[in-house]
Order: sequence, then structure tokens, then C-alpha cells
Amino acid sequence: METADYNQITALVVISTVLTIITAILMIIRIWARFFVLKIASLDDYMAIASLIFTIGYLALLYLDKNNGLGHPIGTLSDEDMETQLKSKDRLSH
Repeated sequence: METADYNQITALVVISTVLTIITAILMIIRIWARFFVLKIASLDDYMAIASLIFTIGYLALLYLDKNNGLGHPIGTLSDEDMETQLKSKDRLSH
């Protein structure tokens, strides 16, 4: 059971990474087209940039949590891993 959970977390991280990379590439093309070619940037462009920044932050938290026991049963985590998990969740709530 533990291996299946860990494999699901690994798949989550891999899929999230691939989709974030694709999104970043498309955003670079969009920024280039809107800011430099058309020279008309609007509020939706800035909101899209902000959402990409938050998406990259979410991906960073996924990597941090995966390295600190995300997907493992709580009984198998060390005290240090549990503390790190709680700290990362606390950062999200502020």
C-alpha cells in the first residue's frame, strides 16, 4: 500500500512539473507577443503572469512535501518530516 501511495505522489509531481513547464513556455510566447510584438499589455496579461508565479510556488511546495514524506502513512514519518509538513501547510494558510 505504501509503495502505491508513493507512486501516486511521484506521478502527481511528474505531471505537475510537465504541465508547469508547458504553461511557462506558452506564457513566454504570450508575453513576447503581447509586450514586444503588439505592444499592448492589459490586466489579463499581468494576472496570467501572477498565476504562473503562484503555480511555480505550488510546484515548489509539492517537491518540498514529497521530499518530506507526502504520500507516506503518518506512522512511517519521522518527527522531523511531520514538523516540516506542518510548517509548509502553515505557510499556505498565511
